[in-house]
Amino acid sequence: MREAFVGFIPAQHYLPIVCDNDEIVRSVFYDNVRDWQGYNGVNDEIRSTLQSDRRKRFVLMNNGITIIARNMTHTGSKFVIEDFQIVNGCQTSHVLFENKEHLDASVLVPLRLIWTQDEEVIEDIIHATNKQTEVTSEQFFAITTFARHLEAFFKNFPEGKRLTMSDALANTMVCR
Repeated sequence: MREAFVGFIPAQHYLPIVCDNDEIVRSVFYDNVRDWQGYNGVNDEIRSTLQSDRRKRFVLMNNGITIIARNMTHTGSKFVIEDFQIVNGCQTSHVLFENKEHLDASVLVPLRLIWTQDEEVIEDIIHATNKQTEVTSEQFFAITTFARHLEAFFKNFPEGKRLTMSDALANTMVCR
Protein backbone atom coordinates (compact mmCIF):
# COMPACT_ATOMS: atom_id res chain seq x y z
CA MET A 1 0.00 0.00 0.00
CA ARG A 2 1.36 3.41 -0.92
CA GLU A 3 -1.01 5.75 0.93
CA ALA A 4 -4.46 5.80 2.49
CA PHE A 5 -6.74 8.69 3.42
CA VAL A 6 -9.87 8.71 5.55
CA GLY A 7 -12.23 11.65 5.59
CA PHE A 8 -15.35 12.95 3.95
CA ILE A 9 -16.29 14.59 0.69
CA PRO A 10 -19.30 16.77 -0.18
CA ALA A 11 -21.82 14.54 -1.96
CA GLN A 12 -22.01 17.08 -4.79
CA HIS A 13 -18.25 16.60 -5.35
CA TYR A 14 -18.49 12.82 -5.08
CA LEU A 15 -21.13 12.31 -7.79
CA PRO A 16 -18.85 13.38 -10.70
CA ILE A 17 -16.53 10.52 -9.69
CA VAL A 18 -19.28 7.96 -10.38
CA CYS A 19 -21.31 9.75 -13.05
CA ASP A 20 -20.81 10.58 -16.70
CA ASN A 21 -23.40 12.38 -18.81
CA ASP A 22 -25.94 12.13 -16.00
CA GLU A 23 -25.60 8.33 -15.71
CA ILE A 24 -23.92 6.08 -13.19
CA VAL A 25 -20.68 4.63 -14.58
CA ARG A 26 -21.24 0.98 -13.70
CA SER A 27 -17.67 -0.04 -14.54
CA VAL A 28 -16.29 1.73 -11.44
CA PHE A 29 -18.20 -0.81 -9.32
CA TYR A 30 -16.77 -3.89 -11.06
CA ASP A 31 -14.79 -4.95 -7.96
CA ASN A 32 -17.74 -4.27 -5.64
CA VAL A 33 -19.19 -7.63 -4.56
CA ARG A 34 -22.79 -6.34 -4.46
CA ASP A 35 -24.46 -4.78 -7.46
CA TRP A 36 -27.19 -2.15 -7.00
CA GLN A 37 -29.93 -3.84 -4.95
CA GLY A 38 -32.70 -1.37 -5.73
CA TYR A 39 -34.81 0.18 -3.01
CA ASN A 40 -34.75 -2.35 -0.21
CA GLY A 41 -35.19 -1.43 3.45
CA VAL A 42 -31.66 -0.06 3.89
CA ASN A 43 -31.66 1.95 0.66
CA ASP A 44 -35.12 3.31 1.47
CA GLU A 45 -33.72 4.62 4.77
CA ILE A 46 -30.78 6.26 2.98
CA ARG A 47 -33.21 7.92 0.55
CA SER A 48 -35.47 9.01 3.41
CA THR A 49 -32.52 10.62 5.20
CA LEU A 50 -31.45 12.50 2.06
CA GLN A 51 -35.00 13.77 1.52
CA SER A 52 -35.36 15.02 5.09
CA ASP A 53 -33.89 17.68 7.33
CA ARG A 54 -31.65 14.91 8.72
CA ARG A 55 -29.53 14.99 5.53
CA LYS A 56 -26.87 16.98 7.41
CA ARG A 57 -26.38 13.87 9.62
CA PHE A 58 -25.69 11.68 6.59
CA VAL A 59 -21.93 11.69 7.23
CA LEU A 60 -22.59 10.28 10.71
CA MET A 61 -25.22 7.74 9.69
CA ASN A 62 -23.60 6.20 6.61
CA ASN A 63 -20.62 3.82 6.49
CA GLY A 64 -19.41 5.54 3.35
CA ILE A 65 -17.39 4.72 0.28
CA THR A 66 -14.11 2.86 -0.18
CA ILE A 67 -12.13 3.68 -3.31
CA ILE A 68 -8.99 1.83 -4.33
CA ALA A 69 -6.86 3.73 -6.83
CA ARG A 70 -3.97 2.08 -8.62
CA ASN A 71 -2.57 5.48 -9.57
CA MET A 72 -2.93 8.72 -7.67
CA THR A 73 -1.36 12.12 -7.25
CA HIS A 74 -2.30 14.74 -4.71
CA THR A 75 -1.43 18.18 -3.56
CA GLY A 76 -2.97 19.18 -0.28
CA SER A 77 -6.64 18.22 -0.44
CA LYS A 78 -6.71 17.96 -4.25
CA PHE A 79 -6.54 14.37 -5.52
CA VAL A 80 -6.27 12.95 -9.02
CA ILE A 81 -7.15 9.26 -9.06
CA GLU A 82 -6.73 6.93 -12.03
CA ASP A 83 -7.55 3.28 -12.61
CA PHE A 84 -9.79 3.18 -9.57
CA GLN A 85 -12.60 0.99 -8.29
CA ILE A 86 -15.29 1.66 -5.71
CA VAL A 87 -15.07 -1.57 -3.74
CA ASN A 88 -17.64 -0.62 -1.11
CA GLY A 89 -20.42 1.95 -1.40
CA CYS A 90 -22.36 0.90 -4.49
CA GLN A 91 -25.71 1.20 -2.68
CA THR A 92 -24.85 4.61 -1.22
CA SER A 93 -23.60 5.84 -4.60
CA HIS A 94 -26.79 4.85 -6.41
CA VAL A 95 -29.07 6.40 -3.77
CA LEU A 96 -27.04 9.62 -3.83
CA PHE A 97 -27.26 9.71 -7.63
CA GLU A 98 -31.00 9.08 -7.70
CA ASN A 99 -31.58 11.76 -5.05
CA LYS A 100 -29.15 14.39 -6.34
CA GLU A 101 -31.86 17.05 -6.32
CA HIS A 102 -31.91 16.75 -2.49
CA LEU A 103 -28.17 17.14 -2.08
CA ASP A 104 -26.83 20.38 -0.72
CA ALA A 105 -23.58 21.48 0.90
CA SER A 106 -24.62 19.84 4.19
CA VAL A 107 -24.52 16.31 2.73
CA LEU A 108 -21.08 14.86 3.31
CA VAL A 109 -20.02 11.31 2.43
CA PRO A 110 -17.51 9.33 4.51
CA LEU A 111 -14.67 8.28 2.21
CA ARG A 112 -11.67 5.98 2.38
CA LEU A 113 -9.23 6.48 -0.46
CA ILE A 114 -6.53 3.84 -0.75
CA TRP A 115 -3.64 3.98 -3.19
CA THR A 116 -2.20 0.55 -3.89
CA GLN A 117 -1.28 -1.81 -6.69
CA ASP A 118 -0.81 -4.78 -4.38
CA GLU A 119 -3.43 -7.39 -5.40
CA GLU A 120 -3.34 -9.09 -2.00
CA VAL A 121 -4.06 -5.80 -0.23
CA ILE A 122 -6.88 -5.06 -2.68
CA GLU A 123 -8.47 -8.49 -2.11
CA ASP A 124 -8.19 -8.10 1.67
CA ILE A 125 -9.85 -4.66 1.56
CA ILE A 126 -12.67 -5.89 -0.69
CA HIS A 127 -13.27 -8.85 1.60
CA ALA A 128 -13.13 -6.87 4.84
CA THR A 129 -15.28 -3.91 3.73
CA ASN A 130 -18.03 -6.13 2.32
CA LYS A 131 -18.35 -8.62 5.15
CA GLN A 132 -21.40 -7.72 7.16
CA THR A 133 -23.50 -9.67 9.62
CA GLU A 134 -27.25 -9.46 9.45
CA VAL A 135 -28.97 -7.36 12.07
CA THR A 136 -32.61 -8.16 12.83
CA SER A 137 -35.33 -5.63 13.60
CA GLU A 138 -35.51 -7.12 17.13
CA GLN A 139 -31.89 -6.14 17.70
CA PHE A 140 -32.65 -2.56 16.66
CA PHE A 141 -35.63 -2.54 19.04
CA ALA A 142 -33.22 -3.12 21.92
CA ILE A 143 -31.69 0.36 21.49
CA THR A 144 -35.00 2.25 21.61
CA THR A 145 -35.88 4.45 24.57
CA PHE A 146 -38.84 2.19 25.39
CA ALA A 147 -36.65 -0.92 25.47
CA ARG A 148 -34.11 0.78 27.72
CA HIS A 149 -36.85 1.87 30.14
CA LEU A 150 -38.27 -1.64 30.09
CA GLU A 151 -34.82 -3.08 30.90
CA ALA A 152 -34.56 -0.69 33.86
CA PHE A 153 -38.02 -1.83 35.02
CA PHE A 154 -36.94 -5.50 34.83
CA LYS A 155 -33.97 -4.72 37.09
CA ASN A 156 -36.40 -3.80 39.90
CA PHE A 157 -37.33 -7.46 40.39
CA PRO A 158 -35.27 -9.70 42.70
CA GLU A 159 -32.57 -11.99 41.25
CA GLY A 160 -34.01 -15.28 40.06
CA LYS A 161 -37.37 -13.68 39.25
CA ARG A 162 -35.92 -11.05 36.99
CA LEU A 163 -36.68 -11.04 33.27
CA THR A 164 -33.96 -9.52 31.11
CA MET A 165 -34.37 -7.73 27.79
CA SER A 166 -32.59 -10.58 26.00
CA ASP A 167 -35.07 -13.04 27.58
CA ALA A 168 -37.97 -10.87 26.45
CA LEU A 169 -36.60 -10.62 22.92
CA ALA A 170 -35.95 -14.37 22.77
CA ASN A 171 -39.52 -15.06 23.91
CA THR A 172 -40.86 -12.58 21.38
CA MET A 173 -39.05 -14.35 18.56
CA VAL A 174 -40.31 -17.77 19.70
CA CYS A 175 -43.92 -16.66 20.25
CA ARG A 176 -44.57 -15.03 16.91
